[in-house]
Amino acid sequence: MHPLVLYLEKTYVSPYAMSVYVALKEKEIDFTIHTIDLEKEENRQDFYIAVCPTEKIPCLELATGEFLFESMAITEFLEDYYNDSNRCHLYPKNIIDKAKCRSVQSLVKSDFLTIKKEMPSTTVFGIDKPNFKHSDELEREIQKLIRVAQSTIQHEWLTEVWSIADFDLAFMLNRLAKNGIPLDQKLSDYIEKNWSLSSVQSWLTLQKTAH
Repeated sequence: MHPLVLYLEKTYVSPYAMSVYVALKEKEIDFTIHTIDLEKEENRQDFYIAVCPTEKIPCLELATGEFLFESMAITEFLEDYYNDSNRCHLYPKNIIDKAKCRSVQSLVKSDFLTIKKEMPSTTVFGIDKPNFKHSDELEREIQKLIRVAQSTIQHEWLTEVWSIADFDLAFMLNRLAKNGIPLDQKLSDYIEKNWSLSSVQSWLTLQKTAH
């Protein structure tokens, strides 16, 4: 069987692509990477549209030739399809814990638009320096994100075990940390624990090489 193909942008700065990459690595699934140059609009060219008609990145091409897009849909597929007991689980087995993780994951992927605009992922990776504009909306989102994190993180993780939602939340919190927003020890440690994962470090190596 041919390995999966993960299509992502060539600069390796997308948190959505990074989430899928981390999921694949944690699951120990064989895959190859195909980078797309968004500046050249390669995602709108015929060769990529033939793979992913939505033009979206990341995209996961399956061995069957089918494709999946939207990072959360991809990670849910990986959890359901590669469900061997010896593989890392991306979501908890307990249905309440699973719903909690998915709700947090959905929130950080779809909300906090002002934070994402003013504190882009390039600041997380050290490519750009912090240069955000203070506003009431930004402050509201910062306080909301901190409040959500404080109320949902238990001891180490969102639940008793790590999930891909932990990474997604940690990435969002790291936007604050890298832009000089003070975080308490609990949230700082949470970011560090996620960032120390070998899968995350593997992505960071690729990201540095790309620049």
